[in-house]
Amino acid sequence: MSNKIANKTAIFIMLLAITAAQIGLSFVNLTPMGNILAALLLAASEAILVGLFFMGLNDEKRLIKITALFPFVLFCIMNGAVVMDILVFMKH
Repeated sequence: MSNKIANKTAIFIMLLAITAAQIGLSFVNLTPMGNILAALLLAASEAILVGLFFMGLNDEKRLIKITALFPFVLFCIMNGAVVMDILVFMKH
């Protein structure tokens, strides 16, 4: 039982670190594309951690994992479209 608590505590600390990195990123002036990609990468890693460990997808069967992965793939496609839109239409 304490192993599960230690695991969830470690994941929680990692989520806090990712949140701190997101807040710190808001004060850093990278290129506009760099800021967007870094924010998307941090958000995706946070979503993966929450899905796997707090929602319990890590212990589920294969069909449930695939079902949960499908919206994440759609999320990546939509974010890719946003990035392409910024690359094509944003004037630097």
